[in-house]
Amino acid sequence: MFSLDLSLLNGNMKSGSMGCSLFNFPIKIYVKVIKDHENVIDCELIGLRERINDLAILFEKKVCRGHNYHIKIITPKILREHIGLGSSTQVCVGLLRALYDLEKIKFCMDDLLRYGVGTVSACGAQLAFNPGFIIEYGYNINEKGVCLHPELYDYREVFDRGVIRITNCEWVLVVAIPRKMNSISGIMEESFWALNYPDTIDNTLNINYYLAQNVLPGLFCKDFQKFIDGMNSIVEIGTKVQEENIQSETTKKYLKLLKEKFGFASISSLGPTIYSFAENRKIKLPKNDDDYIFYKIPMGSFK
Repeated sequence: MFSLDLSLLNGNMKSGSMGCSLFNFPIKIYVKVIKDHENVIDCELIGLRERINDLAILFEKKVCRGHNYHIKIITPKILREHIGLGSSTQVCVGLLRALYDLEKIKFCMDDLLRYGVGTVSACGAQLAFNPGFIIEYGYNINEKGVCLHPELYDYREVFDRGVIRITNCEWVLVVAIPRKMNSISGIMEESFWALNYPDTIDNTLNINYYLAQNVLPGLFCKDFQKFIDGMNSIVEIGTKVQEENIQSETTKKYLKLLKEKFGFASISSLGPTIYSFAENRKIKLPKNDDDYIFYKIPMGSFK
């Protein structure tokens, strides 16, 4: 859902990200073999239908079973594409996992790279295999300390298997999901990252410093203020500043509202979804309106 740093676009040193699964909004994927001469795609996410069909065709080319598939994907209406929640990645991972299971073929995380899934940030891929609230280490490095880019290297174990799982946390994740607004995507998104990456080495080192000195100790020692201080320090450096700058005035208004109410708030991925944290589970959320719907999710639900 949210990121400290993109694992590959950063380019300066090995890095990872932080994210969580939103168990409140399950995605259901059904796959079966059919006798039709082409795949049948039943998915409400219109922008993903072509991608889903392409993945199914590529899967069949690789496994050579001679099958076409009826693929049905049910997503909560609130989970639209390009709103900063990573739902597109989860759909793609879930589909591949379902296809592999259907054909009784062993499936592992590195198989995703054969389909162009998880090739920029490892967070979405890691969450599919390690659901919950995690901090992941990005991609493995070669003998020179350079990240193994999955589009350039053709061997296994590209994803770093190191994952820190945050469990038994008594705080609350606050999520503000836009009703209609979308983030930039396609060429505009590529242009944004091209302008803002690679980040400076100092920024990357500082992100790692605040993670080690504030965020992790705050989480493990249940020190909410230390955790929030670390998160605030992190989003003031790196690309989060630029990610916030490109948001609409409406999103900026709610971002400011949540920062003032909870002491911290930031954009998830490229937005316009906003996330925050609250120490008290009984915290009162802002009222839902025509622009955003607000949710609070007990972090103790991340097992």
